[in-house]
Amino acid sequence: MSDYLKRGNLMWEGSRMMLHEHVSALRSHRADQQRLPRPALSEEDLTEFGTSLLASYTHHIELHVTYWEDGIAYHISGVVTSLNPYTKSFLLSDTRIEIRNLMRVERL
Repeated sequence: MSDYLKRGNLMWEGSRMMLHEHVSALRSHRADQQRLPRPALSEEDLTEFGTSLLASYTHHIELHVTYWEDGIAYHISGVVTSLNPYTKSFLLSDTRIEIRNLMRVERL
C-alpha cells in the first residue's frame, strides 16, 4: 500500500461538527452531573445554625455562610438583617436564604 492511502481518518477530520442542539444537550448533561444534592441537616446542625444566626442578628456579628441553591453551593458573608420564622428564612447581605438550604455557617 502506498503512503497516499495510509492517511487513516485525516480526510474526514476537517468535516467533524456537532449540531447546536447536541452541544447544548451535552453542556446541560455535564452541568446536571456536577449538581450537588440538597444538604441533609441534623437537629444539632439546625440548633448551631440558629444560635449563630440569632447572634448575628442581635449583636451584628459578621457571618460567612455556605448555602445550597438549585444544586450549586454559594458562599456569602455579611450580617443577618432579618429573620422570618414563618418562611424559615433569613436575609443576609440582601440575599434571602432558606434555613433548610444551609450547608455551613461560620462566625468571622
